[in-house]
Amino acid sequence: MLTLICPTYNRHQFLYRNCRFWDGQNGVTVLYADGSEIPVNPEYINATNVGYFHDISTYRQRLLALLDKVQTPYVCIMNDDEFFIPSALHSCAAFLESNQDYVACMGRGISFSRSNGKVVFDNVYPLLQGRELSSELPINRLKDHFSAYVPAHYYAVTRTDQYKRSMRRALECDMDVYAIFELIEEFLVVSSGKSCVLPEL
Repeated sequence: MLTLICPTYNRHQFLYRNCRFWDGQNGVTVLYADGSEIPVNPEYINATNVGYFHDISTYRQRLLALLDKVQTPYVCIMNDDEFFIPSALHSCAAFLESNQDYVACMGRGISFSRSNGKVVFDNVYPLLQGRELSSELPINRLKDHFSAYVPAHYYAVTRTDQYKRSMRRALECDMDVYAIFELIEEFLVVSSGKSCVLPEL
């Protein structure tokens, strides 16, 4: 039902750890596009639900190549240092299955870091809590979203056809502006349909 796509670069230890996490997770396919000069050791990438592609092209080109490989109804992008809880991903996909006028759905996130020798966690993007863009009018959804912006769609479980259209359009932009892909993709997804954030980690 769901494919996770992950462009990665020169972070083999993160990639190995991430791959071990997803090994054998039912209902989820994970595709990595590694732009590192040296490919990973294939012994570490041997899960049946994981695909690894060594491609030293640009981030944009690797992301486009990953999009071409997605065959599932839903897709979600992730970074190599992130862990998505499988049950929450399944909840997002199930929500979209039951709500055809919604195009994207995600859960909440926490971050982990070290402080004074201890591991601490923090609520990431508190504005995600209870966020729902359910107006029938695209302009209202856009106003609601960008008046209190938080990246609620770039890393959301999204209908694959919509994600491919919006991401390909975003990647056509050739401006040297930080996070421009994210902003354009957010704009296009919000324009195309409703979205929500579930109360799940």
